[in-house]
Amino acid sequence: MDRRWFVVVAFVAVAALVVVPAVSYAAELAGTVKSVKPDAKSAVVTDAAGKDTTVTWDDKTAVTVDGKAGTAADVKAGAKVTVTHEGGKASKIAVSTK
Repeated sequence: MDRRWFVVVAFVAVAALVVVPAVSYAAELAGTVKSVKPDAKSAVVTDAAGKDTTVTWDDKTAVTVDGKAGTAADVKAGAKVTVTHEGGKASKIAVSTK
């Protein structure tokens, strides 16, 4: 019985080492959209420090506008956005009009 508990604990520990780093790769960027290239599915976002970052998205990217479903067409120059990205692509773009 003790050996089974050891195996279970060891399995959970190894699983945590695999899952936790994968989750922590998601990063967030908040700022104002400086420019958009819809055909390239990209936008330049300027953060509070004035740094420009190019953000790209794909068809799987979830876009919301003030918490409601939106589309990539809602990402326009001048919009306030929070972008969640991982692996070089945005997984979520939240546009705020308020």
